[in-house]
Amino acid sequence: MSIDIETTGLNPETDQILEFGAVIDDTLRPDVPVEELPTFRKVIRSDRLSGTPMAIAINASLINFIASVEKPEENELFCLPKDLGFEFFVWLRGHGFKIKNNSNAAFVPAGKNYAGFDSRFLNKIPHWNTYLTPCHRTLDPAILYFDPLKDEKPPSLYECLERAGFDATVKHTAVDDARDVVRLLRHKFAEVSGG
Repeated sequence: MSIDIETTGLNPETDQILEFGAVIDDTLRPDVPVEELPTFRKVIRSDRLSGTPMAIAINASLINFIASVEKPEENELFCLPKDLGFEFFVWLRGHGFKIKNNSNAAFVPAGKNYAGFDSRFLNKIPHWNTYLTPCHRTLDPAILYFDPLKDEKPPSLYECLERAGFDATVKHTAVDDARDVVRLLRHKFAEVSGG
């Protein structure tokens, strides 16, 4: 499962999650178009936002959308931070994920920077770990596109998309970026399997 978040900055102690997105890829059915895969999206409700100018600028259209919704508490796209874990758990359960003790969903996360960035923010969400058990092993497509002869660090999502021959426009929306991770993983898996 590919997961991505959009935030107001890089520091989980001071910055906030704006948006959470997840995409389930059935590796046994790579013929299903990425756009038709099951997706989960939530915009996080907050009374106030604070963050870095760069992150705010990157997410300007999302922030404008958040500001335009008059009653987010009545809009099912929105949720409070404390409810994100439970709502995601219910969605995973509805999609057949393994549930431990009837109250906790286990999954293997995939994502660009999930282990070092997204998980740090998600672990700060109240009740996140009550309902969800992400595997400590994650799938980051950067290692598949890393060139040890040229790269000093793992490539960005933009660089991975470019190296795979895809449109390298990074959308900076949680679901779209999660879909791009699925595309990148599928592309390499197809190369390995000869498909």
